[in-house]
Amino acid sequence: MKELIRELSPYLLTKLMSEGGDYGEIFYERTFSTFLKIEGERIEKAAEGYDEGVGIRLIKERKNLLWLHK
Repeated sequence: MKELIRELSPYLLTKLMSEGGDYGEIFYERTFSTFLKIEGERIEKAAEGYDEGVGIRLIKERKNLLWLHK
């Protein structure tokens, strides 16, 4: 996914900015999370995993015109 974003970003940013934006960005994000549910002195549930996605933002006159993140 990261390579696809890197390849398409110049085209997407050009299109975003041609719509009149002052600032545009496309970013890739991957995070790792750990979750623990503790009741009293016991661990009731534990989970961990990765979340991954792409964000696109277009700003004009200090307002977000487009904000997508998945």
